[in-house]
Amino acid sequence: RFDEKTSLFTSVFEETFIPYLGKAMEYAAVDTNVELYVGLIYTAKIADRLAIKIDAADLRRKAEKLALAINIHLWNEEKGAYYPYDIRTGKQIDCLMASTFYPLRMNIASTEQKTRLIGLLTDDEYFNWNTIPLTSVSKKDPLFQTTLGIYQGNASWSGNVWTLINEMVVKG
Repeated sequence: RFDEKTSLFTSVFEETFIPYLGKAMEYAAVDTNVELYVGLIYTAKIADRLAIKIDAADLRRKAEKLALAINIHLWNEEKGAYYPYDIRTGKQIDCLMASTFYPLRMNIASTEQKTRLIGLLTDDEYFNWNTIPLTSVSKKDPLFQTTLGIYQGNASWSGNVWTLINEMVVKG
């Protein structure tokens, strides 16, 4: 679901890590938009290998437009991190998740943004750097919750360590 106004893609709970239980066309998640950017770049590389130049160029243009939208709408200069965006209100959603580090991949984040993100990443108070793998949500975020015992659905997503999130941050 492409949002014409922001050039971001919206997601629903199956398409983003923290389950957003609103409606489609409302929630532009950092993880979803970065993953779509990565997909556009890799698909352009396939088009290059198949010698489909027009498609490859179009895919790269779409990727550039998406990277710009990520940096315009999802980056919070004051906080030095990327946040999900509510399309309805035109405001960022104040939830600091480990997906804030996804734009480290493929140089979506600028050099200055990377420096700020690495500072946040390596601060033990936020995501367990030097302790255990990263938590899915910042330990300082009100949504953070550690679930012990049996998986409990949505609440379990908001603090525990998830392999897929850590893999994307490592790739970044």
